[in-house]
Amino acid sequence: MNIKAMHYQVKAGLNKLDSNQNRNLQIPEIDVALNQAEDIFKLRHTPYYDPSRGVEFNQRSIENLRTIVVNQDIGQNVVNNVAQLPSDYDYYLSSYVTVVKGDCDRVIPARVYRHQDEFKNFDSPSFEWGECPIRFFEGGVHIYTDGFNAIRIRLNYLRKTAWMHNAEDWDPSGYTYNGQVYEGTQDCELPERCHQEIVDLAVLVITGNLTPPSFESKAATISLND
Repeated sequence: MNIKAMHYQVKAGLNKLDSNQNRNLQIPEIDVALNQAEDIFKLRHTPYYDPSRGVEFNQRSIENLRTIVVNQDIGQNVVNNVAQLPSDYDYYLSSYVTVVKGDCDRVIPARVYRHQDEFKNFDSPSFEWGECPIRFFEGGVHIYTDGFNAIRIRLNYLRKTAWMHNAEDWDPSGYTYNGQVYEGTQDCELPERCHQEIVDLAVLVITGNLTPPSFESKAATISLND
């Protein structure tokens, strides 16, 4: 559904709960709720609560995220074995690094290590064994080597989604939120199959029935459990 239909569905959902809920609800407020709901929806697909599942833990999750999965070669941003992240980067999935040692080059999978972890004998950087640890920090991605050079890294990641808004129905000139001017409309970038769930979450956000400590149990009431 487009953003206008999502607004209509949010108001319809509020009316089912309490006809007074949307009496003074403004379009920018609905936009904010829908974007908060989308963030919560995406959070359910990251291994925040159960890291063992990963992101694409079943086909349903794969289909829900497919429109925001990016596979990008960021070799031009690798300097001194440090790669800058793309501006639309949101969440890491996997990566492969092209490395060079002498006259040889090869592509090897990268493995993310936490900053408190020490490299052991079998997972230390090694051109021969194809071990390439990486760590994330403020400047991007640090690629660890044992003397070989990293010349490019191919990232698979979830990108940031555009801010959903129905600004044209608020004012022909749009509106400003968090210093950003929004004009016209912007539909949800996630697949159509996700839109109703995002609307239902937005209704819970607006009514105050959805808060971070309890959203898992509340979300179960609108059939979001896998």
